[in-house]
Amino acid sequence: MTSERPYRKALPKETAIREIVKNAGTQFDPQVVRYFLEVLEEKADATVDI
Repeated sequence: MTSERPYRKALPKETAIREIVKNAGTQFDPQVVRYFLEVLEEKADATVDI
């Protein structure tokens, strides 16, 4: 979602995260989404750039 594609522009990271959360349970496994968000949070704590 955050990479340029021939058919669309890259989404900002915040928009991609909102899209993943919005589709947890339908398009994305909710457990994987929870783990993904935990990893992002840990990374945000360790560095300024997510």
